[in-house]
Amino acid sequence: MYHYIQDRIEDYDLVIDITPYWEKKMESILAYSSQFHTGKDSSGEPQTPISSKEFMEYLKAKAIAFGRPIQVMYAEAFKVERTPGVHSLFDLY
Repeated sequence: MYHYIQDRIEDYDLVIDITPYWEKKMESILAYSSQFHTGKDSSGEPQTPISSKEFMEYLKAKAIAFGRPIQVMYAEAFKVERTPGVHSLFDLY
């Protein structure tokens, strides 16, 4: 089982390149306009840790930081509950 690293920086075991999907990911997040900062006036809506502009900037910065070790623009990191095994290194592709 893989656990997605949400909003805390933790040690991670696996990093996946999401560069080709970055724009779609952001579009999907912004579709939940009542939950996340969209740049529109949200006065009257309760403020939460994920409803600020800074949270959206944090998501991007975190994806860039996770991408650096594998030399890609954006990545997501995961923790592994148990050690994964493969029969061949080619199974990792």
